[in-house]
Amino acid sequence: MNQFHDSILGTCTYRAFSITPSVAGGFYSYDCEHGFGHSDFMRPEDVIDLAEKVGMDVHLAGFDWKLVGREGFGEKVSPIEARMLLDEARKAIGKRYSRPGMADACMR
Repeated sequence: MNQFHDSILGTCTYRAFSITPSVAGGFYSYDCEHGFGHSDFMRPEDVIDLAEKVGMDVHLAGFDWKLVGREGFGEKVSPIEARMLLDEARKAIGKRYSRPGMADACMR
């Protein structure tokens, strides 16, 4: 079931789940009877778990997905694929920053 109840907003329906492999993490958004909202940034693994629980796909957000051959910026994937891509992207990001001189180039 992709709904939950909020004491102020009433019945809410999850709208989207988004993750990044970087420090930003992930978040979800929702529409409600009396408004709308989104979560604070949280661990991407937790966002994926919630998306899987309610039977929804995950949006890949940001540029870092290009490191693993994906478009990012709203591209939708299954929670299972999101877990695999998150692991691959984190490894690619680690390699990017571990090369000599790359940390300086990224800080400019």
